[in-house]
Amino acid sequence: MDETKVCKRCGKEKPLVSFPIMRKKKNGKVFRRGHCRSCSSYGTGNNIKREIKQKVKSEANYLCFHCGGFGDTIDHIVPVSMGGTNYYKNLICSCKECNSKRGNMAIKEFHELLIKSGVRTAKPNDARCKCVYCQ
Repeated sequence: MDETKVCKRCGKEKPLVSFPIMRKKKNGKVFRRGHCRSCSSYGTGNNIKREIKQKVKSEANYLCFHCGGFGDTIDHIVPVSMGGTNYYKNLICSCKECNSKRGNMAIKEFHELLIKSGVRTAKPNDARCKCVYCQ
């Protein structure tokens, strides 16, 4: 039985035994998680896997989401201190300066601060940021 399954988080095809069993039915049917064992720890702790960091940075072309400068770090959309996780969808590329300035501020607050300081631009006659996270 060389059954395989594609992990929903890392996208790699792995043997079925790499996916933890969620529950077993009385009729013998087994339900497995959608992500493999190596991806199971993504939502906890501070350690984000190197491959995920590289993927986030390369998809953003190493541009900081906040100011457009060179993005060399990873930032959380929803900070971990506010209940955010290390899941791929909660990560964006950021430069060191913006990442440290933002701290645990919400993106909306931080972008308003950047607009006031002139680092980030808003549309004319509108002092609000138009990014998807500030809407």
